[in-house]
Amino acid sequence: YEQVSGLFASRPVRFVRQRTSVTFGDQTLEILSGVKSDKIFFLVDDDLFIDQVDLADFVRVDPTRQVASLRLGACLSKSYVVSEHQCLRPWLPRSDAQRPDQLRWRWEEGQLEWGYPISLDGHLFNTNEISAMASVISFQSPNSLESCLQVFNKLFSRREGVCYRNPIIVNIPCNRVQDEFPNRFGGLHQEALLEAWQQGMCMDYRALLGMRPESTHQEVQLRLVRRQDEARA
Repeated sequence: YEQVSGLFASRPVRFVRQRTSVTFGDQTLEILSGVKSDKIFFLVDDDLFIDQVDLADFVRVDPTRQVASLRLGACLSKSYVVSEHQCLRPWLPRSDAQRPDQLRWRWEEGQLEWGYPISLDGHLFNTNEISAMASVISFQSPNSLESCLQVFNKLFSRREGVCYRNPIIVNIPCNRVQDEFPNRFGGLHQEALLEAWQQGMCMDYRALLGMRPESTHQEVQLRLVRRQDEARA
């Protein structure tokens, strides 16, 4: 983690170390209370950006009326999480002619991921709203945070969904490093990745730019390259 932090030393990124194994909840609430922006979105450690996005455009929506998503897109046809096919919902008429690459639908009419507005994989929220909800639930990890927030699902399902035609991020569940939830995952062990990192390797994430996943979660063949080679790319 110290090596990763060093790679971002020149960028506007602030690392927060978890104090103990049971302080995730308290520290998350502390961070939320210090957020100055009125909108916020979360990412998890399995997320990878696979397309470019103008964040100023992404945050233009009103999160009290709409829930915008970076992970959904018209190419999705399956749900990896439950191993099921899923259909796209009928799109709503575009409300902004200057944003032709965005799609709109109703969360309450969606199925599986298309009916799951409170996701920590790149969904945009009102900061005060998410802070208030997090303060009245009990959670000790990202998994239990998202799970417990689902008690507010009816409030969010009444809102519109907004996404880009092509997904901006994808979740790559190559392994599982928590035992709180029995999530589905691939066969690449974290110790093998750690060993590769210690040998100066990293994932060639640039090779996945432009990927069109069939699910919000998708296992992919990870190509490893030397970190100095990736830095020069």
